[in-house]
Amino acid sequence: MLHRITRRKFLGAASTTAAAAALLPGGSVPAARAQQPVVLKYATSLGEDSAYYKGAVALAEATDQLSGGQLKIQIFANAQLGNDRDMIEGMQLGSIDLASPSTGAMGAVVPAATALDLPYIFDDHAHVYRVLDGPVSERIHKLFDGVGFHPLGYWEIGFRNLTNNVRPIRTPADVKGLKLRTLPAAIHQRAWSLVGAQPVAIDFTELYNALNTGVVDGQENPYNIILLGKLYEVQKHLSVTRHIYGTAPTSVSDITWKKLSPELQKVLKEAVARSTPVQRQAAGGNEGAQLERLKSLGMNVVADPDRSAFQKAMQPAWDVYTGRFGKPGQDLIDAIRKEAKS
Repeated sequence: MLHRITRRKFLGAASTTAAAAALLPGGSVPAARAQQPVVLKYATSLGEDSAYYKGAVALAEATDQLSGGQLKIQIFANAQLGNDRDMIEGMQLGSIDLASPSTGAMGAVVPAATALDLPYIFDDHAHVYRVLDGPVSERIHKLFDGVGFHPLGYWEIGFRNLTNNVRPIRTPADVKGLKLRTLPAAIHQRAWSLVGAQPVAIDFTELYNALNTGVVDGQENPYNIILLGKLYEVQKHLSVTRHIYGTAPTSVSDITWKKLSPELQKVLKEAVARSTPVQRQAAGGNEGAQLERLKSLGMNVVADPDRSAFQKAMQPAWDVYTGRFGKPGQDLIDAIRKEAKS
């Protein structure tokens, strides 16, 4: 009944508007109607406590301010519009305007962007930001040509660390036989297979239950995500492996982008730029405090696993990428690594 009433009111309002427009020269819509703000939908699978949500709030505020209220962002959190796969498809179809899926989740539609997910390709946060905020980012942008959406900036997931319920992990040999939840990206799965794990792709929204029921023994995520998902409740051991840096390209549907005026396109791009430091600070700006929090919550932390051994063992995963993308893929890897010592 509510749907019918709403539809009747909408149709009535539409008729009234049409009638009023007919009284104007040329049948144009009144100026007040023409100036109604454009509202874009931003989707995330995480909740209000997440760095994504804090970034989205900053994005909405910057967009409103820069556009003088003519462009607004409506935030849909807690997977209201689906998981990462749904958001990617939604942007391609134009039913979702903005989202920030990880490059790992994007692997099926933008496989070339998984260069950013190669194990140990980034040394530290400074290296990451030189790549994502510098000239190399233009090469990364081009990888999205023709997929239905494109990035306006790069939000942070963070350096991923290994947790499990079986034993402390200090060396690659300690991983052998563990069932680990990973992202559904070939590079992630190859990296963990190389150290003897059994990778299992599970959506984050199902991860807590999978860990709690023993479907998998462990998983890997940055500290902020482990805290957000309360994974410490169902995981005993944390090893600070920092094996992969996760980035989340904050992207816009190509369909949406083409509908925006050049002025609003400029506003949206600048708003993403302004929101990015806010989101990154929420995600990884206090890693030390996040780690101490996990210790206080009862996790057994191995702070200094043999990262050199992990790096060496996982290095052949790079071959998955170069084998598929050849010299252009190697050139991109070289460009990313060149920024390590800048």
